[in-house]
Amino acid sequence: MFNIAEYQQSWMINESIVFTPKNNTLTKSNNPNICVTLQTPASLCLLRLMIHRGKVISQKELMLAGWGDRANATSPNTFYQTILTLRKAMASLGMDKEIVKTIYRRGLVFSERITVRAMDASEYVISPLNNLSSSETETLKSRDVIPFMETSEPALSRSQTQHRFSLLFIAFFLLFIVGLSSLTQAMNRPDTPFQDWLPIDISNQSLPCKLYRSPQHKSNAVYTHILNQYPDICLPTTSLYMTSTPDADRVVIFICYASPAREEVQRCDSYYFPRMASI
Repeated sequence: MFNIAEYQQSWMINESIVFTPKNNTLTKSNNPNICVTLQTPASLCLLRLMIHRGKVISQKELMLAGWGDRANATSPNTFYQTILTLRKAMASLGMDKEIVKTIYRRGLVFSERITVRAMDASEYVISPLNNLSSSETETLKSRDVIPFMETSEPALSRSQTQHRFSLLFIAFFLLFIVGLSSLTQAMNRPDTPFQDWLPIDISNQSLPCKLYRSPQHKSNAVYTHILNQYPDICLPTTSLYMTSTPDADRVVIFICYASPAREEVQRCDSYYFPRMASI
C-alpha cells in the first residue's frame, strides 16, 4: 500500500546518500551538487525495497509499487531495465550494485547490511529539485487514467468517404510494398555470425532469454552453471551466445539485444566470466 508519509520523507542511506522519493533524487550527503535523478518507477521500487530492508519483495509487488494501475500493462523487460538503471545510478554515487540483490525466482531484496534512517528537517541537503513549489511536488494519491472523451462528428459526405477509402487503399498498398521488400531482403540476407551456434535448453530453469553455445565446445554444463550464478543477464529480449575452449580459464558471453538475423539493428555486448575448474 502506498504510504504518503514515507514518500514525502527524505532518507539517509549508509550515511552517505540522501534519497528523496518525492523528487526522485539520490544525492551525495557531503556534496549536494552530485545528484542523480531517477525515473518515478525506479524511485518507488527503491522506496519499497528500502522500507522493507532485508525482506525479499516479489516482482509483482514491486511492479504494483512502481507502476500502480499500469502494472498489468508493464512488461517484465521494462521492469528489469528499470532495476538495472536503478543499480547503475546507485553505483555512480559510489554504492555497491549488490545493494539491491536478485533472489532467484523469488524477487529482490535491499541489503540488510546497509543502514537506512529517516532524516530530520535540519539534515536536509539543498539540491536543485528542492526549490520546486509545493504544487509541483504534490503527490498523486492515485494513478487514475483519464477517460477517452467521445465527440459527435457530422456525417461524412459521399466525396469524403471516397477520399478516405482512397487514402486507405494507398496506405495498404504501400504497406504491401514495404512488406514484400523486407521479405526479399530477409531471404537474401548473408550468413550471420551465430548461425551455426547450437541452442541450449533452459526451459526447466524458467529463464526468459535464449541460450546458445559455440559448436566447438561440446559440454553445456559450464554455461548453465554461469547462467545460474548470474540470472540477471537473462532478459526476455536477449539472446546469449557463450563460448570457451578446454584450456581457457574463462568464458566469453555475447549478450545480443535483437535477433542476430537483423544485423543492421542488433546490439551485442561481450562479457568475460571465470570458468569453474571442475566443469
